[in-house]
Amino acid sequence: MATTIQVTGQVKRDLDHLKEHPRQSYNEVLKQVIKIIEELAEDKPLREDLLREIEESRAEYRKGKGTPAAEVFRRLGVS
Repeated sequence: MATTIQVTGQVKRDLDHLKEHPRQSYNEVLKQVIKIIEELAEDKPLREDLLREIEESRAEYRKGKGTPAAEVFRRLGVS
């Protein structure tokens, strides 16, 4: 069953940035993000240093720096 959700313009841009290719659906992008989060949760609780690194990465992303989603997924072994 398909459902429509509302997201802010920034969230849509973030999702667009995570796409591996232009025709990839948002559903596929969100499934990949959920899979990564679930795998992290299973491995071990997030440590303070990891949380700090995540926030630093988010700050870099907001400045326009970062690694393309396809490269991140390749490094993580997510397809």
